[in-house]
Amino acid sequence: MNRLRDQLGVKVDVSDDVDEKEREGGKKKKAVHQKSRIKITGRKENVEEAKKRILAQIERLADETSEILKIPAQYHSSLIGQSGKYAIRLEEKYSVKITFPRQSSENGEGKTREQLKPDEVLVKGGKKGVAGAKSELLDAAEFEKEMNNILKFTVPTRSVARILGRGGASINEIKDSTDAQIDIEKGSEDSGATTAITVRGTKKAVAAAKAAIMAISDQVGEETTAFVSVDSKFHRSIIGAGGHGLKEFIAKCGGPSDPKLQASLIRFPRQGEPSDEVRIRGEPKLVAKLKAELEQIVATLRDRVIVAVDIPAPQHRALIGRGGQHLNDLQAKFDVQIQFPGSRSYYQVGEPENLADLAEVDPANIVKVSGSRAACEKAVADLKGNAKAPAAESVTNTITVPLMYHHAISQQGSFFRTLRTIGVQVEHSAQPQTSGVPTRPTPEARIDDADTSSGEPEWEVVANYQDAEDGDSTWTLRARDQAGLDKAENLIKEAITNAGRMSHVGFLTMPDRSAFPRIVGAKGSNVSRLRNETGADIIVSRENSTIVIIGSESEILSAKDAIMRMISNSGRSRRND
Repeated sequence: MNRLRDQLGVKVDVSDDVDEKEREGGKKKKAVHQKSRIKITGRKENVEEAKKRILAQIERLADETSEILKIPAQYHSSLIGQSGKYAIRLEEKYSVKITFPRQSSENGEGKTREQLKPDEVLVKGGKKGVAGAKSELLDAAEFEKEMNNILKFTVPTRSVARILGRGGASINEIKDSTDAQIDIEKGSEDSGATTAITVRGTKKAVAAAKAAIMAISDQVGEETTAFVSVDSKFHRSIIGAGGHGLKEFIAKCGGPSDPKLQASLIRFPRQGEPSDEVRIRGEPKLVAKLKAELEQIVATLRDRVIVAVDIPAPQHRALIGRGGQHLNDLQAKFDVQIQFPGSRSYYQVGEPENLADLAEVDPANIVKVSGSRAACEKAVADLKGNAKAPAAESVTNTITVPLMYHHAISQQGSFFRTLRTIGVQVEHSAQPQTSGVPTRPTPEARIDDADTSSGEPEWEVVANYQDAEDGDSTWTLRARDQAGLDKAENLIKEAITNAGRMSHVGFLTMPDRSAFPRIVGAKGSNVSRLRNETGADIIVSRENSTIVIIGSESEILSAKDAIMRMISNSGRSRRND
C-alpha cells in the first residue's frame, strides 16, 4: 500500500466490512470469512492503475501455498550453500520463500517465525513455484545422500600408526585414490584396544576406503617389540651398501619385501644418537626370528679378526675380476670381507692385527681380509695361491734407424704388429714429422698444350727420399727373452736394408677409380700378391686416382706393368661379354 501511495500519488484506505448494527452495539463478532473495503482516492488514471495492481496482488495471494519438506538436518548446510547462495538462487528462480530451521542452544527446536522441527524445510509461495522448488530441493537432498554416505568402523589401535604412515603418507594415498573423506578419532574405544574411523563419500568411495584401511590393519595383526644391542661400528656392515645387506637379512628370516614395511620392521639408531639399541617391531614369531639371527650376526662380528696379506698391486685387478665377480665369489666362498687398497671401505675396516709383520711391505700391496679367524686363514691361502709369481725382468737393447726409412720399415704399422707377436715392444726416441707417402710432383702446364684427356693412365717416376728428414731415431727394444730380442734385431736390420734399396717412387695416375676394386682385390689380396711378386710397396690412395709404387727402379716398373696388364685383361673380358 505504501508503495502504491508513493509511486502513483493516491490515497488508499482499508476498512473492515462490518454491519452498522454490530458497530453501534459495540459488539465485535469475528467472521469466518471477513472482508475488507478498499477506498482509492486520486487522479483517475492513477486510481485505475492502483486498482489493477491491488487486484493482481489479491490474485497472487489467493494462489499462495506452503509446504513442509522432510530433509535430514545433516544435509541442510549443503542445500543452503555458502552464504545461502543455493537457497537464494531457488527463491529467485521460483519466486518462493525457503525457510530452514535454526537450532537453538536450549531445546533444539527451530528458532524461526514458523515452528519447524530440525528435519523440516518450509517452502512458501505460488503453487507452481512451490512445486518447482520442492522438486529441486528433494533432488538435491537425494544427491547429497548419495555423495555423503557415512560409514563408521573400528580398527585395532596398534594398526593406526601403519594406517597413517610416516607423515600421513599412507592415509593420504588412500584419500587420493578413493576420493573419500577419512577421519581417525584421536581417542580410542574399549580401553584403548580399538580406534574409531569415519569415512564419508559415495558408496563406492566409502567401500574402497574401508577395504584399503582394513587391508593394512589385517597385515599388522598382533605386534611385539624387541631390542638388540649392536655396537655402532657394526651397523654399516649389517645394513650394507644401499641397505642391500639389511634387505637380504629380512628376506632370509621370512620378512616382507616391501621397503615401507621393512623400514618399520627394523630401525637402527640414527647417526649421532647415543644409543646402540636396534628396535625390531612386528609379528611376534618374525620378531623372535629376526632377533635371534641378529644376535648371532653380532656375535660373529664381535669375534671377527682383520688380517693383512701381501699381494703385488699389479695383480689386484685380476683377483677382483671384471665387475668384481672374482672378489664376490671369493667372499661368498669363505664368508669373509676383502678390501683392496683404493676401495671406499678400505680405511673403514680397521687396522689388521698382523700389520707389524708387514712393516717393510709397500702399503699399495696390503690387502685386508676380515671375518672369523678360520675363514680368514683359508681366504688368505686362496689369495696367495691365485697370485701369480712376479714376472721376470724383460731384456732390452737399442738400435739406430735413419728417420728417412721409418715409414718404409713401418709399412703403416704392420711391422710393429709383427714384432709384438714375438713378444717385443718398441719405443722410439724420435719419429718423422712428414708423411710417409711421397707426393706426386706438380706437372708443368704449357699454353700450347691441346686437350690431353685421352683416358690413358699417366706414369711419373721420381727419386725416393729426396725430401726425407735427416737424422736418426733410437729404437729401444723390450723383449720377454733373449731369443725374441735377437729375432727382432735381425728383422729390423733386414728392413733397413730393404728400405735402402727402395730408391725410386712411381706415380701411376688412372683416368678414374673404376679399376681400383680390380687392382686391390678382395681384402687387398691382389695388392698383396703384387708386392710379393715384384718386391715393390704399392699404396692405393683412397682420396684420388693415383697409385704410388715404391722400390728399386726395376721393381716399380715391374709392378706398374703388372697393374696395366690387370686393367687390360679386365677391359677385354668386359668387351667379350
